[in-house]
Amino acid sequence: MLLQELRREVVSYCRLMSQTGLVKLTSGNISVRDPETRLIAVTPTSLSYDAMTPADVVVVNAEGSVVEGDRRPTVRSCGGTVTALLDEEAERILSTYHAATPGRRPV
Repeated sequence: MLLQELRREVVSYCRLMSQTGLVKLTSGNISVRDPETRLIAVTPTSLSYDAMTPADVVVVNAEGSVVEGDRRPTVRSCGGTVTALLDEEAERILSTYHAATPGRRPV
């Protein structure tokens, strides 16, 4: 499995966002770019964070195409959080998140 450790971390932080009330159900997303391969681990769309496993996390390339994973990634949603990682000019950005906090504005 590609980016196995990053995928585990994505799941871990998704669950933390859910447990702390930053997100509800499937709102929000997390994406992390591997600086060596430039591949990006992205949360899948419409999957509960409690049910998510590292294998559910989708891997996309610099063009946003799925490299590994059976689910649909949240690549171009939520104000461009993943799009920022795809930007060639954004080498310093290694991760992004979007949290639609219940009763509050998105962060």
